[in-house]
Amino acid sequence: MSANPKYDFYLACDCWKLKRQACLQRANYVCQAQMRGVTGAPCTRTATAAHHLTYERLGHELDADLLAVCDDCHSALHNLPAKRKLPRRPANDNQFELPLFANDNLEIPPFLKREKS
Repeated sequence: MSANPKYDFYLACDCWKLKRQACLQRANYVCQAQMRGVTGAPCTRTATAAHHLTYERLGHELDADLLAVCDDCHSALHNLPAKRKLPRRPANDNQFELPLFANDNLEIPPFLKREKS
């Protein structure tokens, strides 16, 4: 689980499951992490996850936005130093909310919606 309930909701949706499955099939279920320089030697393990290379089109990912990876390489990818600094979360996280589903008609369940103050 992530710190973002909307992102967790998206990962549980059928639309994400289909995109993840298509990503794994395109890679013939072989980990593609060595293509990104994550590991020193080619990884030959079975790809089990689709890693987002960018979150710019979250909910509308292009094939090139996703990388089929094994669990170990997926963990390694998330432990790499960030290429860009992200803004610090404010003390009161109700101060702002970044859009997750840009131009998307996906209905977020009421229990995940944050009330405006």
